[in-house]
Amino acid sequence: MFYPTDLPANIIDASPVRILMVEKRVYFYYFAGLLTVGVLLLIFLSYRPNEPFVTVEVNGVKVAAEVADDPVEKTRGLMFRDRLGKNEGMIFPFDVEGYYNFWMMNVQFPLDLVWINSDKTIIDITLNAQPCTVNCPTYTSKEKARYVLEVNGGFVSRNNIAVGAQVNFK
Repeated sequence: MFYPTDLPANIIDASPVRILMVEKRVYFYYFAGLLTVGVLLLIFLSYRPNEPFVTVEVNGVKVAAEVADDPVEKTRGLMFRDRLGKNEGMIFPFDVEGYYNFWMMNVQFPLDLVWINSDKTIIDITLNAQPCTVNCPTYTSKEKARYVLEVNGGFVSRNNIAVGAQVNFK
């Protein structure tokens, strides 16, 4: 009677069953690695250290605005947040006035964008920019802006905020 164990070790190691087991193990580790990278990326994007806040006041309405003052925070913005409080927002300060593009990629709720120049005057407003996940439109101001304030969609209309209004930072 013949038994597979009677074969030389190098032939047994190359059997189709052994090769299939090795391939499954490779795919498992590949999938596990991708899953780990995905989880770490999600943690990175949702991590919020103790961000600085500033009070932005316009028309007597005060907004507690988180300051996005570095490239990572400016890129992440309000992505992956479930909500924004009634009088909360995020302010994006830039070193110089310019035309800055914003999109609502992975934002979970509509936003109003208030475009502010160096004189702290509102120069443009984008109302109810809708969240999106694919092929997102970009938004920019009609004039050069130095700051962009993001607040909940409808906030600007509810508070009668208009182009030409002065903004104070505290």
